[in-house]
Amino acid sequence: MSISSNSFSLKIRFLLLFFFCNMIHLVAQPAVEADYLADIRVELQKKWPENRTINFVFHGHSVPSGYFKTPNVHTLQTYPHLVLQAVKEMYPYAVVNVITTSIGGENAEQGERRFQSEVLTHRPDVVFIDYALNDRHIGLERARKAWESMIKAALALNIKLVLLTPTPDQSTDLLLSDYSPLAQHAQQIRELAAKYHVGLVDSYAAFREKRANGEDIAVYMSQVNHPNEKGHRVVQELIIRWMKDFTVPFTPSADLAADFLNPPDYSRPRAFWWWLEGYITKQGILDDLTAMKEAGILGVILFDAGNSSYYEGTYSYSHSVLHTQSGPGFMTPEWRDLFAYSCKVADSLGIEISLNITSGWNDGGPWVTPEFASKKLVWSETEVDGGQKLNQPLPLPAKLLSFEDKPYFKPVAVLAVKLTPDAAAVKALPWFDIKAVHTIGVPQTPNQLGFDWETFVRPLPENLTGCHARMEDVIDISEYVDSEGRLVWDAPDGHYAILRFGYTGTGIKVSTHSPGAGGLAIDYMSVAAMDLQFEHTALPLLQEIKKNGTKSLKYLHDDSWELGAANWTPTMEQAFAGDHGYELRKYLPVVAGKIIDSHDVSDRFLYDFRRTIANLINRNHYLRLREIAHQEGLGIHPESGGPHPAPIDALLNMGLGDIPMGEFWAIAETHRVEPHRRLYVKQGASAAHIYGKRFMQAEGATTIGPHWERDPWMLKPTMDRVFCEGLNRYVIHTFTHSPKEAGKPGNEYFAGTHINPNVTWWKQGKAFLDWAARNSFLLSQGLFVADVAFYYGDNVPNQVPFKHIDPRLGEGYDYDVVNTDVILNRMSIRNGKIYLPDGMSYRVLVLPNRQAMNIQVLEKIEQLVKDGATVMGPQPETTTGASNADNRLKILSDLLWGKIDDTNTTENMYGKGKVVWGKTICDVLKDNGACPDFEYRNDDRPSEQATSIDYIHRRISQSSENTDIYYVANRLERPDYFRASFRTGDGDRQPEIWYPETGKTVPVNVYVQSDGQTSLPLYLDPFGSVFVVFRHPAKTKPVTSVKLDGKEIFPSVSMTFDKAPFEYLPDGKLGLNQSGTFEFTQDGKVKKVIAKINSAQYLSGSWQVSFDPDWGGPEKTEFPKLISWTELSDPGIKYYSGTAVYRKTFIVDKPNANTRVYLNLGELHNIAEVRINGQSAGIWWKKPFAGDITDLVRKGENTLEVAVVNLWPNRLIGDQFLPEDRRFTKTNVMKFTKDSPLLPSGLIGPVWLSFGTIFRK
Repeated sequence: MSISSNSFSLKIRFLLLFFFCNMIHLVAQPAVEADYLADIRVELQKKWPENRTINFVFHGHSVPSGYFKTPNVHTLQTYPHLVLQAVKEMYPYAVVNVITTSIGGENAEQGERRFQSEVLTHRPDVVFIDYALNDRHIGLERARKAWESMIKAALALNIKLVLLTPTPDQSTDLLLSDYSPLAQHAQQIRELAAKYHVGLVDSYAAFREKRANGEDIAVYMSQVNHPNEKGHRVVQELIIRWMKDFTVPFTPSADLAADFLNPPDYSRPRAFWWWLEGYITKQGILDDLTAMKEAGILGVILFDAGNSSYYEGTYSYSHSVLHTQSGPGFMTPEWRDLFAYSCKVADSLGIEISLNITSGWNDGGPWVTPEFASKKLVWSETEVDGGQKLNQPLPLPAKLLSFEDKPYFKPVAVLAVKLTPDAAAVKALPWFDIKAVHTIGVPQTPNQLGFDWETFVRPLPENLTGCHARMEDVIDISEYVDSEGRLVWDAPDGHYAILRFGYTGTGIKVSTHSPGAGGLAIDYMSVAAMDLQFEHTALPLLQEIKKNGTKSLKYLHDDSWELGAANWTPTMEQAFAGDHGYELRKYLPVVAGKIIDSHDVSDRFLYDFRRTIANLINRNHYLRLREIAHQEGLGIHPESGGPHPAPIDALLNMGLGDIPMGEFWAIAETHRVEPHRRLYVKQGASAAHIYGKRFMQAEGATTIGPHWERDPWMLKPTMDRVFCEGLNRYVIHTFTHSPKEAGKPGNEYFAGTHINPNVTWWKQGKAFLDWAARNSFLLSQGLFVADVAFYYGDNVPNQVPFKHIDPRLGEGYDYDVVNTDVILNRMSIRNGKIYLPDGMSYRVLVLPNRQAMNIQVLEKIEQLVKDGATVMGPQPETTTGASNADNRLKILSDLLWGKIDDTNTTENMYGKGKVVWGKTICDVLKDNGACPDFEYRNDDRPSEQATSIDYIHRRISQSSENTDIYYVANRLERPDYFRASFRTGDGDRQPEIWYPETGKTVPVNVYVQSDGQTSLPLYLDPFGSVFVVFRHPAKTKPVTSVKLDGKEIFPSVSMTFDKAPFEYLPDGKLGLNQSGTFEFTQDGKVKKVIAKINSAQYLSGSWQVSFDPDWGGPEKTEFPKLISWTELSDPGIKYYSGTAVYRKTFIVDKPNANTRVYLNLGELHNIAEVRINGQSAGIWWKKPFAGDITDLVRKGENTLEVAVVNLWPNRLIGDQFLPEDRRFTKTNVMKFTKDSPLLPSGLIGPVWLSFGTIFRK
């Protein structure tokens, strides 16, 4: 349905459609349009010779046949032909056949009789079925049987189906005839699409929406029940959404090395663009976007916000961030004009815009009234004795949201619970305390590298015995309570707890909003609330920019969940019944803490209740957001997986995003100190992999506390970790809009690592952003390689912790986490491996270590194992929820687990596959012939020198040859030399090292290959990282052994080095960096090379240094020796922030052409831009602040120029000693005082030249 403005007032319209809208997503769902045909879209994108013909068959009656005014047929104006035109425009390389098997006047029974011979014979990829107009003549039951027959026949052949509800018949008013035959057939088609989880094109609802908006349906019709071309285009637009890919435009690289050097736009960083307090200027917008373009930031998430959500000093280190000056209020005409101007500027610069659909976070605003706000179930309890007529008022629950000076309370039910004699001794039941009762636990592992895999929802205490009441003694007495809450009831004998249930608002409000944009947060379980939010934010802005024809707005954003445990919505009872097949009402006492029947019965109900909450959030908020965004041609990238505790199924939510999005936090001592509270990327990466999304993005590096105290080097170890978790699109948090008059460092947001033109290192920061873009580019090619799929169950809440080493899996294997939806709807088996439609594959499915399992999941696992899967996990003992399927579970689990006792018998063969329990995952993988995907070794080293390496692996699969891409990162702040082994399979592809900081690539000519692995020596700097790429067959034999002074340093790597003993150079050369006798073995022959390396040459003595006088430093000065600026007495240097240029001359004696010269800057703070003899040697932003300058130096005298940039705090601290009118800085961040510690700054050294030599093989 398209959301548009209409003649009704918003309030009246939403009240009229409130329940209709919320009922849209109550029951089992049809397939999701962005996912269902994902494999078809992959095929449509392929070019010759990789592509194949795609067949679409349209099966139905006169409408798809092309009848306008009978008997005239207009084939080229019908929706099948229009779909073909649109598909060819979107996918110009696709080979598509559109086959119409429709016959005018035919109904589903007639179509079913020729389905096998005239439809399936074409071997379609997708079948579209449209018969409902004529099915009115055969009735619902006969139509259902015919439709189901066709559906089953197609699904049996793995053919995709899209079912169409009918186009209008003008003899039936679309708004007033919910129970007309046509409306009933439309509803039946929706239910069939949901039952079989196939595609649905709801033409009937689309035309109904147009009618509700006041449109005349006749303009879409050629006669009473035949659409004209305009009507056919309505259907075509609905169908084509299934063909659209709303993710980032992506074309596989035709030249990896060239694109690595100059990454394409899709791999460039994006940024949170904060508009604080509405204090925005058009000149500032132009300046910001222009600066981003120059720095290589090619997208923004436009985020209107207030200055801090911690005004009262919740954190002592953040309350000193002051409000800035206020500007136009959010969504005022002036604000919308600034937004439209931003889109216009972004269009001209090629920058992509995403819009956060509220001011701050938690969707909502001043337009949200309690009926659309976040809700919770509340109750009061009154104990009474029966055997008498009761006539008494029932109290309202104690804590109700107050709205317009009145308590907001809506009744749900009043239940009389006849208490058992021992009820007083039975403990009340804690049902849903996210932080305390049902939390995700991740206990620390002994190796301190992460957490045990097992995420769990803590079960109810085992000592809960007895019950408060029997189910048959729970009586619904709602009809005996009047609107004022007075109960008049003839109570039977017994002692009763009278529970008066209703719902109220949670009171949760929009957080961190700009002035005037606050208000209640919406109900995330309500379609109507989501539509209301869209109507008040995105829709007016879309109307604004459509006037200008701008195209830069591409995505809608919804920020992280911070709503707490909202647990009710007006349609909860209907949704629960649709999800679980039984009524919620009589179980409500369980929510109030009562045990009904037993601990087990109550726990099963709570499981189902939480599941419905998660389903409603998924369907009515995130799915609805995607639906309305896609209708407007926009994608979405909500942070829908938390990261805060939430009643959600995180993977299910994140799978709805066109780009799954998470967040990560910088290393800090002030907030989110532990890794499990900093890194939220593995969850989104898993969602991207299992739902066929090319990109996974995350905001970072977020932090609360530090301000301008982080440089790129400090961010790198965290960045490497999240790249290894699966990040391939970096979203800078944060880039704050700060008008010129705000000064420098200017206005800032209370959180995030500040990166904008006001930071001291903005100009030099492009090198860091290029590094991130190169990483993102390579890590978006091909598919992620994982051996294991961990199923995380379907408890609620359900979230995925950060990447870590499961002791059962061991190092060297990677994994994804999968959910129930993916197991049920996306997994199949091919050659003993688990495959997803988009090409992802896994060798083993690992089940959670829990007693209960969803029966549908177990049934699917039975089919997977029968088809050849290997599944690991304990035998389940019971089903989840109140499914009444324990007998079925027992039968299936006994078949699958057989006689496994996890000690003597650890495997059970079933069909073509097997179930395993009692072995480690690592052993099972090795038994199946899968050596570790990546290994590193440093033989016989003491523990204090142990290596710690992270990695991630992507593979580009092509018919001609595969390309394997490994990213390898040193997790320690010291250099390391080790042997790295990669699972490259058969063949002799030569490894290459690709350096993301420069874009340089070099071949590796020292390696060994055996048993499907390629092993090579690697040297990584402190927190160093490189790509190791395998593309082409080797042209020469490799060096397979290296010794230095008689001791083997490869393949054995027991020695340690403070610099690489040798390095790989272009054209197959080796650079030798250690003096001594090297022995290289190649093709059985040994070559000895005596390397005589010159000793280090230190650049001692004085340096000429220039500061910027505009920032208080001396224009020229001399440093007798290198020292931190903070140790000098001159306040212009001591408190200086900015760039200072060091100059020095030095002499180099290059003995021969084989000599390599390296410059080492030693200690410096924080970034250096180096020039040798006037030529750039690059920007050095990471340790060890060293580089090869061979091609820049000349024999004799040389000039060295080092421009060093430090950070803002020193100048901010120094300004505290100056009167305000003499201060250099201006900002709203009041953190720094006279007593704040100064940060080491400048070039501290020592600076020296080191040398190496070239071995030409």
